[in-house]
Amino acid sequence: MISTIVQWDSWRFWESLAAGCVTFHLDFDKYGLDIPVMPENWRHYIGIDLDNVPAAIDRIVDEPEILEKIALEGRRWAIENYSPVPTALRFLETIYQQPLSLKNQFNNLLKF
Repeated sequence: MISTIVQWDSWRFWESLAAGCVTFHLDFDKYGLDIPVMPENWRHYIGIDLDNVPAAIDRIVDEPEILEKIALEGRRWAIENYSPVPTALRFLETIYQQPLSLKNQFNNLLKF
């Protein structure tokens, strides 16, 4: 049986990333989450497979140092991809239906 996340978004997910906490959530790949820039499981967050929760617990026990790495990488990923400027630029690229060059991004923003 294939499961899909229907309602996944939560301010707690984004808040924990921005705060530099280790973020736990369902495994986005396994449960079908699709957002413009995907986080990587065990790099940006700890994705839990509900069919095998002990695997996540065992990995944390075996590699406790990974928690700090994930917290730092998750915060960096969230800020680089989902803070206001990258989100606005992705929105503008969607409207224009073409990538905006870095030089033109700011010029286009000034036109509004």
